[in-house]
Amino acid sequence: MHECLDARADADFWRGAVAATLADVPTRILNPTDELLNVIVHGIRWNVIPTVRWIADAMTVLQTSADVIDRERLLAQAAKRRVVLVLQKAFAYLRDELNAPIPAPVVERLNALPLPASSRWTMKRKLSRRRGLG
Repeated sequence: MHECLDARADADFWRGAVAATLADVPTRILNPTDELLNVIVHGIRWNVIPTVRWIADAMTVLQTSADVIDRERLLAQAAKRRVVLVLQKAFAYLRDELNAPIPAPVVERLNALPLPASSRWTMKRKLSRRRGLG
């Protein structure tokens, strides 16, 4: 993530990775919690070609893995990586527009997390030249 350029920034993701097989080759992939965060943070960024695919990707993760998403990890990772506001905006969009299965207590806890002073400026920059989140 561009928000986390420290050399150790991906260590949490690697520790949380799960085993998978792709074309008979064993590999490791992000767990559903980290995948959801990753899809949202990468997708919300402004791009010349609108990145609306984040919406489908996030909904797929939510609909197929809702029972294994670690809410505590998601909130902790968002705070650690300074993307709380990004997650707030994305969750609001997904719930309001697509009735995404995001429990109200998760949204309440997310909205209660402290925001760094630079968060609103950073979010505005991420969404500049774009109308809305899609």
